[in-house]
Amino acid sequence: LNVGRAIDVLRRDVVALFNDDLTHPHVPDFSIYSPDIEVQDARLPSFQLRGIATYQQVLSTMQWSVRTTCDRSQLDITSMSPPVNNELYMRWRLKLWFKDMRSLLAPGFQTSGQMT
Repeated sequence: LNVGRAIDVLRRDVVALFNDDLTHPHVPDFSIYSPDIEVQDARLPSFQLRGIATYQQVLSTMQWSVRTTCDRSQLDITSMSPPVNNELYMRWRLKLWFKDMRSLLAPGFQTSGQMT
C-alpha cells in the first residue's frame, strides 16, 4: 500500500465522517486498512477496537448517532504523525451542535419553554 495514498485517504475520510449532509453519509475507503486494524484511545487504555468489521460497525453507529442528535458537526484533525513501524497516530476534535431535543418530542406534547 502506498503510504502517501493512505494518508491522503485518511485526511479526506476522517474529516468527512461527520459531514452535515444527513441524506448521504460519507462512506470511508476501507481498502487502506489492515483486516486486523487496532484502534486505541490514549486517554482510555482499556478501550480498544480490533478488526475491520468492528471498526466499520463503530464508525457507522457514531455517524448515525451524530446525524440523529445533532443539527451540525465539524471534525478537525489537530495532528497526524508520520507512520513509524506501520503505525500512525492521529489526534482530532469533533465539535457537535445538538438538536433542540424538545423539537423531537411527539407533536402533541407541549412544553412551556421554562425549566425549573
